[in-house]
Amino acid sequence: MKLNKTAALIAIIAGGVLTSGGLQAQDTAPIKPAAPAAGEAKPSAPSSGMRPAMAPEKIAKAIGLNDEQTTKFLAAMEERKQKVADLRADTSVAQSEKRPKMKAITEATNTKLKGFMTPEQFEKYTKMTPGPRNRPGVAAPGGNAPMPVPEKPTANTDK
Repeated sequence: MKLNKTAALIAIIAGGVLTSGGLQAQDTAPIKPAAPAAGEAKPSAPSSGMRPAMAPEKIAKAIGLNDEQTTKFLAAMEERKQKVADLRADTSVAQSEKRPKMKAITEATNTKLKGFMTPEQFEKYTKMTPGPRNRPGVAAPGGNAPMPVPEKPTANTDK
């Protein structure tokens, strides 16, 4: 009797594995999001999978850059984008070394931006762009203290 139950269990598991494998093989077509109706805003694509990013052109307009500043801003953003892409693609750099290098890229870009933006424009820029502001244990760009890292719940041993 025990052998029959074991054989039945194995058959059920094998059937489930075979069935799910077949379903995965059929799911190869990419899913296209529905197009927004006329008058609706298009959703922006996420920059890092966490938060949607605004296009640099929209940021430049929103913070009130003039034509000369916009040209410099777009060039700085393109240079930053290329440096970040190169760093992410570089497999010779350890993951632990990438974070400080990414921070250096951001600081160099911010220094460049401060060179042609007014303090008010730069402040608007830092408020609009995604950054580590809302991640626990990471300081915000303005020098604010990092958010506290939540404590892990402990098991209740008072039983």
